[in-house]
Amino acid sequence: AVSFLFLFNLTRERLFPGVITLLAVVAMAGLPLTLLYSYFTGILWGQSRIRALNLLSIAGVVLQLVAIALIAMLLRLGVLEVLAVTLLLGIFNIATLIFLLRQAPTPRLTLSLDRGLMRRMVSFSGAAYGANLFAMLAARIDVLLLNIFVGGIVVGHYAVAVTVAQAMLLIPQSVQRVLFVRFSGSNPEEANRIMPLASRMILVLMVGLALVAALFSAPAVRLMLGADYAPTAALFVLLLPGVV
Repeated sequence: AVSFLFLFNLTRERLFPGVITLLAVVAMAGLPLTLLYSYFTGILWGQSRIRALNLLSIAGVVLQLVAIALIAMLLRLGVLEVLAVTLLLGIFNIATLIFLLRQAPTPRLTLSLDRGLMRRMVSFSGAAYGANLFAMLAARIDVLLLNIFVGGIVVGHYAVAVTVAQAMLLIPQSVQRVLFVRFSGSNPEEANRIMPLASRMILVLMVGLALVAALFSAPAVRLMLGADYAPTAALFVLLLPGVV
């Protein structure tokens, strides 16, 4: 977070025109919360408490949606207020996770370091972390490049289209979350039987959803966002093959 803020101050005029320092500070304050959320949900995931995890995810999204709608549409407040409320919701989510974890017996956390375990963890997760880091950069750099070369309203249209398209990925991610826990405790024969079946089912489901979404994207955008965001529908349709 500190490194990003340093980079932000050096490149603000070129890469982040019009973005004030306070916005960047509030956004970066949410980074530790994001890491904690990932850590604590991983514990729930490992305990196979999928129901609690899904309920928490749904409640978090609904609360954020209601809060943003209230701020942006009714109160007519700006981006800074939206980020501040998102930060408060992040704190609420962490508190809820801690409460859920205290309801079940968990190993007591200590500050001792197991070097052998550390080596095994790094060898297992190091490559995955690198892949996730580059995937995150690839998923975000398009908006940054578009802002550099085009800027303005186009960035807003594209960002909305990407956000809606990424929301569709919640379906395969939800299936992945459940199957991962099952695969980790199954034998290779069972895993090899279920994986192809699940992949085919998800593919058929996503193709069907993409077709429906493409059909209703234009009227949905006009109804929810207004005529000013009409180009968003075409951009969303172009993103659908990538989603599938």
